[in-house]
Amino acid sequence: MSNLVIVTAVDNHNYIGCDHGLPWHKPDDLKFFRRLTTGHTVVMGRKTFDTIGKPLPNRENIVLTRDRNIKIPGVKMVYDYKEILNYHRPVYIIGGREIYKLFKPYTEIYYITMVRRYVPVCKPTVRFPTEGRYGHIVDELLDKGYIETPINREAYGVKDDSLEINLYTGE
Repeated sequence: MSNLVIVTAVDNHNYIGCDHGLPWHKPDDLKFFRRLTTGHTVVMGRKTFDTIGKPLPNRENIVLTRDRNIKIPGVKMVYDYKEILNYHRPVYIIGGREIYKLFKPYTEIYYITMVRRYVPVCKPTVRFPTEGRYGHIVDELLDKGYIETPINREAYGVKDDSLEINLYTGE
């Protein structure tokens, strides 16, 4: 079984971001993300790191990039995604689109927050990558036989009823 875990939030149209961040502001989802990933390794692309602007606290931060000239204090730079595949502990893949695309074939666990309603803070432009006939990442995972398990929202302090948090695991 893979140690990779994809964590993302998507809306009904499979959007995950804008040019410079998330298209919504959902504090409960950020709390969920923090509780899920704290104490673990997170992997992101350079563009995602740039939108965050600093290493996430209390986590090993890895930025996957092709640019070998970039050095970021407090961040491990990785230039080949295959290096991540050799980790023997949970690794949380947190975006963006191209990073998700690289790791999807190796991932069996997905934490997906469905954002049902939101007031856009920017125009959504980035979609989660889906394969072929699948219009939405949730449909893709269900068609592949993954099991949908709702997360106990209260355990993570999630009160926002526009968020639906699910765990999908491959077998």
